[in-house]
Amino acid sequence: MIFFAQALKAQAIDTVRLFNEIKQVQAMFHDKELAFDMRYTYADESRPLAILDSVKGKMEVTKAGNRYELANVVCVSNSRYVIVMFRDDKLMYLSRAFPMAPVDPFQQVRAMISQGSIQSFSTEIVPHGKRLLMSFGEQAPCRKIEMEMDLEKGLVKSIRYTVRTEMIRGGLGELSAGAASAFGEYAIVAMYFEGYRKPGGDVARFDEKSFFYREGDELKTTPAYSDYTIFKASTNL
Repeated sequence: MIFFAQALKAQAIDTVRLFNEIKQVQAMFHDKELAFDMRYTYADESRPLAILDSVKGKMEVTKAGNRYELANVVCVSNSRYVIVMFRDDKLMYLSRAFPMAPVDPFQQVRAMISQGSIQSFSTEIVPHGKRLLMSFGEQAPCRKIEMEMDLEKGLVKSIRYTVRTEMIRGGLGELSAGAASAFGEYAIVAMYFEGYRKPGGDVARFDEKSFFYREGDELKTTPAYSDYTIFKASTNL
């Protein structure tokens, strides 16, 4: 009983340390305007160096709004609306803005933690930064998470997940049809954050008037998106 209690206590302490580490990195993004490129790579757990698929994207975070692009999806948000466009399908999903936390590269990490108990947590000092390592139980959707930060620059460099293959279509990116059949039970999804810079360009790219307008009770796309169909994703439009 004593040993069991000590083990539980150690796990609790590690969890507290984990969230303290995450909180420190979240602070790197608080109240900042920035832009960066994202690169996703996919590999089977048994062959981690054999990249089966990859996709590139980018993100901008400004006081006027946020813009996220990955493959055929573009998401633009401001204090009034969230606009999600599926370029291949020519669909524009619209909803009213909802309370959002500042840009958070650990949003998915927290979701993983909430779905499964952490078995171990550790940190490593690497050249120019720190690496956080977490492992989860067999029943968890994610087996392992590794994150690397550049402490000197105050930036996230990469997040690497070892997840059940069926999760790949559940928010960690989108595989090409040819690559989807090449995975075993677990896949390694790596996200690299690169090319950090200050956002540039006209703030009109965050304004809903660049995408749609209201004519009476009807919402219509602007000429630039005339081939898109609007889908109301919330009832208060």
